[in-house]
Amino acid sequence: MKIAARLILPLILAATPLAAAPGDEAAVRDAIGRQVAAWNARDGAAYASLLAEDVVLVTDTGKMLRGRDAAVAELGADAPQVRIGDMSVSFPTEDLALAHVRYAVPPVEVAETQLLRRAPSGWIAVSQQMTVVQAAGAPVAVAAPPAAPAKPKRCILATKSGDCWLSGKSK
Repeated sequence: MKIAARLILPLILAATPLAAAPGDEAAVRDAIGRQVAAWNARDGAAYASLLAEDVVLVTDTGKMLRGRDAAVAELGADAPQVRIGDMSVSFPTEDLALAHVRYAVPPVEVAETQLLRRAPSGWIAVSQQMTVVQAAGAPVAVAAPPAAPAKPKRCILATKSGDCWLSGKSK
């Protein structure tokens, strides 16, 4: 029993999320807020300063951007304005933050998962994955139940190979 406890307890402790240092959650929220402000202002230098050099960003259309330069290149004059909605932040390690953010990007809403790393300059994004959730304000679509299968027809005259030449209604 003691051996099992010695083997299992470290695994349980390793899987337990760490408590953030005082101010870390506010600093992560601030970093994401500055990302959005830089994006909305079309300020490529400010946006780039909040991304790791090797950032990987998957856009809401599924396009994978590798590296800071590729991410900043997406920041064009036609880039939509973004507004932060709900956000949750957790800390898998003391130097990594995991943020789940909901954005209004009219005419849609986007959910994003972002991994940030503590850097000397503050929290910077190392990975972002965006997913379109639904059109802003639109009701969530619910799939219709599948249609009942049609009743099979009874074969009245069949060939030797089993093909039906003449069929009628099933009883």
